[in-house]
Amino acid sequence: MKRFLIWNNSKLKFIRIQPNDIKTTFDVEVTENEADYINNRHKYGNEEKPETVPSGESVHLTGYQALWYARIRKLDSDFNRTERQRKVIAAIMQKAKDMGPVGLISTAKDVAPYIETTLSTSDFWGLMFNLMSCVTKTGADMDKMFVSAQLPFEDTWWYSSQWDGSSISLDLEENRQLLYTLLYEETVEETTLVEE
Repeated sequence: MKRFLIWNNSKLKFIRIQPNDIKTTFDVEVTENEADYINNRHKYGNEEKPETVPSGESVHLTGYQALWYARIRKLDSDFNRTERQRKVIAAIMQKAKDMGPVGLISTAKDVAPYIETTLSTSDFWGLMFNLMSCVTKTGADMDKMFVSAQLPFEDTWWYSSQWDGSSISLDLEENRQLLYTLLYEETVEETTLVEE
């Protein structure tokens, strides 16, 4: 992968500084078990616990509550945890669509210092303006513009015991092909895949 963009949730201090700001509130489905886990969880390091989180189909979370929601680790499985993280990202993308161009530029400026990327500054801002163009189009379908998936893909992995502990083994070739199909909406012949 030649170009990437990564953010570290724990470094997104603006989420904590502006907990009720419209830019940092999200609507996410929260189960009773997830709400109980957040509300009864010990602190993460020296961080303050968020306000009480209710359960429901569309719970209005502050950015700080959403961060705790995305961090839930030991309630169920790592696959469920990454699904919660994808839900928060989907809520962020929906929020971006609702903000309009001015709100998007303001938020991009707030978030930019917390992003690690191989993109140049001009490429980053070009990407932000392309994103803004996509998400602010009237009638834009967010589900078609952004793809979310679990890796390894379902039914392509199994639990195994390696390195003196429990681990996950996977069918690498099948995952490569499924990822290629997901990203490019076409199948790929095995011989066209780049070997590592």
